[in-house]
Amino acid sequence: MRRIEPAERGSALASVVAAFAVDPLPRWIWAEDERYAGCAPAFFGLLLDLRRLGGEVWAGPRCWLLHREPRGDGPTGG
Repeated sequence: MRRIEPAERGSALASVVAAFAVDPLPRWIWAEDERYAGCAPAFFGLLLDLRRLGGEVWAGPRCWLLHREPRGDGPTGG
């Protein structure tokens, strides 16, 4: 696993948007396909950008991972 490069943003975003296309929560918010297609890329793009700037987006041979490393500052230490 390695941190993604800025040039990989488009591929990572497309994967995230596709992965959540059938997830119940975003589909409850954006029920119609057209609404999901219009809103999800901006929403997940912001999340991806914020996580990438924090060094929390990783790439593997066939996957993307958004992950926040435990910092020990929460009630459970993470």
